[in-house]
Amino acid sequence: MNTIKYLFFLLSTVILFGCSTNESIDTTPIKNSIMSMKEFSRNNDLTVVNASGGYLFTKTGVRLHIYPHVKYLRYNGQTIEIPDAPFVADGELFLPLTLIASLPESFIAKKTLMSDAFIIIDAGHGGEDTGAISGTVLEKDIALDISRRLQRNLGAAGIASKLTREGDYFITLDERSRIANRHPGAIFISIHVNAETSGSAEGIETYFLSSKISDNQRAEWAATEYDFNTANGALDPQTEIRAARKISKDIRNRSKILAESVQSSLINNIKEEDRGVKQANFSVLRESFFGPAILIETGFISHDFTKKKLIQPEYRQKIADSISAGIINFTSKQ
Repeated sequence: MNTIKYLFFLLSTVILFGCSTNESIDTTPIKNSIMSMKEFSRNNDLTVVNASGGYLFTKTGVRLHIYPHVKYLRYNGQTIEIPDAPFVADGELFLPLTLIASLPESFIAKKTLMSDAFIIIDAGHGGEDTGAISGTVLEKDIALDISRRLQRNLGAAGIASKLTREGDYFITLDERSRIANRHPGAIFISIHVNAETSGSAEGIETYFLSSKISDNQRAEWAATEYDFNTANGALDPQTEIRAARKISKDIRNRSKILAESVQSSLINNIKEEDRGVKQANFSVLRESFFGPAILIETGFISHDFTKKKLIQPEYRQKIADSISAGIINFTSKQ
């Protein structure tokens, strides 16, 4: 197991944390301003292949060779030094904003220039875990489709993001949180569809972490899961907990503001019943420790009229548009 230390938060000094993982992850600090190789290729209409120890991106008039963990790239035969190296995380190549900004202005599309935000999009359920079921309509499928649409919207707006799952497969709740925690400061958005037995309930609701889970409880958990350090060395256990407590309080407050922004956007744009912003002790909210985290119930699959809307691609796109607008409104004020 390797201990990976990330730059994640400023209190009065820079605090680092370590995360144990079996995966090969670069020890370069992960920054919020990053874009996946897939998103970068898609935004710029590039074809990408493995080549000479790196990745070759091509289109008419462009040959861009990028090497993981190396602080230079080759662009049309020219060597360009870059401030931060691309890195591999969870088997995927990520490109820092500083790398993209180093490319010639003629190459960089406006939609490639990102904000500082980085979003983890969590499509609920997956694989054998179908989530709510209504006839042949499954929560896992709706959640994934909305999540993909949301990622496309954010990419078009210049905001980098990552899906916790990109297909119909199972992923544990713990792993969803761990993905978020590998990207300190990232915003975590979990997408779900609601259900209940009577079939009469309808509307949209958005959750952030329950205040019944105290900052002390979360701090003690985080201090056991992660090694807190400063630039001058390891913190003693009590100082670790104090640092984690401050982070937990700040993240909970920001999660509430994010939930309100997204819920307001959804209700204003979709005109569904407003079930409000609520608090809950969901695992993905409790254990996504290093950035704002919310869970959205986008409608009741058990409600006949809502179900008919949810199976329409245009309606799912409207949901994704509304969520992305809420996120953008939140990030613009941070």
